[in-house]
Amino acid sequence: MAKQKRKRSSPRTTNDRSTPTERYENPVEQHADIWHNEFPTFLEEIKDYENTNTKLDACFAFIKEAQRFGRLPRIYIPDGLPYGPGDATLEECDVVYLSEALATEFLLNPLCSNKVIVIRDPRAASRWPTQTVDIQDFGQPLGEVHCSRRCEVGQILEDLKDPNPRLTPENPPRNLLDLAPRNCFYRPTCLTSDRFTILNELLFEEQCHARNSISKQPIRRVGVVTTGRENKEDIHLNFAILGQAYASSGFHKDSSGFGAFIRCVFGIKLWPILTTLNIQQSTRFEVEGEKWIPEDDHSVPIVSVFPGDTLIMLAGNANVHGPITLQNCYMEGGNFWDDKRLLEILGQIKNEWQNPITTNEYLPFHLRGIVQAIYRREQFYNRIPLQALCLEILRIFGFCECKSQCSKQCKCKREGRLCTAACTATSHSHRDCVMP
Repeated sequence: MAKQKRKRSSPRTTNDRSTPTERYENPVEQHADIWHNEFPTFLEEIKDYENTNTKLDACFAFIKEAQRFGRLPRIYIPDGLPYGPGDATLEECDVVYLSEALATEFLLNPLCSNKVIVIRDPRAASRWPTQTVDIQDFGQPLGEVHCSRRCEVGQILEDLKDPNPRLTPENPPRNLLDLAPRNCFYRPTCLTSDRFTILNELLFEEQCHARNSISKQPIRRVGVVTTGRENKEDIHLNFAILGQAYASSGFHKDSSGFGAFIRCVFGIKLWPILTTLNIQQSTRFEVEGEKWIPEDDHSVPIVSVFPGDTLIMLAGNANVHGPITLQNCYMEGGNFWDDKRLLEILGQIKNEWQNPITTNEYLPFHLRGIVQAIYRREQFYNRIPLQALCLEILRIFGFCECKSQCSKQCKCKREGRLCTAACTATSHSHRDCVMP
């Protein structure tokens, strides 16, 4: 029996949690509907917004500019998947849509190294834990460096149920940045192999080396739920984000060369992303940071992430992105490294330390020790170039400048080596003395 084409339903409200895969089967059609119908309607709400000299101005300006610099992504879908076909080949596409079963195989393909991966799985839940979170506060003055503050989730749940847009500095859209993932949180199967757990291993090695004790070492292993970010400079492997419609971020890179997977539980998020930058783009981005807007029209693919979709940004790429919340949206995900791309990852770390304006995150406290852990390892097949790049990065980090206890007791100083957090295990000095 021939399948009847579904009629288009009325425009979705900001609180509509319907799974788009129930209305559409093909991602190409989904993206076209968002781009030609829902995004223009979305923009109408802020067309006449008056400037208030707050960060909300920059937020809305970025959303409006997205219609100029953005474009539909070129999509590749392998034969045999029920929601195909795509509109591009694997070589020319921006995004590869895969099932869980196919993702592991495709990650071995060199042609996928600079692509965005989306795993489509319609299973999604709609509950989240109650806890304190950082809120991106668009009501703060433009001169403020950071625009986040702490708040209990329970205090704003009623706000989240409000279907009306939040379009004033007094009542701005909320963007909750550091929720802990739910108990049913899991990593995509393709990211659970040894290849993608190298970050956990290095973090464990660095922290054990720093404390000279495995038994005393608390470690966040893959898949273990954490309870929010205890320390802004800590490495946070898993996270969750809850954003209201119209919350957005300017273009930025995640810190430390991280790859990331982001699973949408409900709502819709638009994901403008450039996995690589040309020389002109890179030069401007390193100067302007989140204020950077691409000059070329229709040059940035905007991926729409629907409930059940898991978007994967591969480690070692630039992955310059600026998410826009089309509907109230809850997402959870995690960070990872790839041991086959450590040179590219270290290159991103070096660039980030030289141009900190390109990331909107604090640089992790343990990163210096992790780089030295890479330097110490002997089993990497490309050990010589890795060690050379590690030394370049460690020189950027610099020597410990402590003039008192460290200068007498620090083993690193006595041996003329660059200091890391490891040297404080025997010197009994304050850990902050090794921060850059």
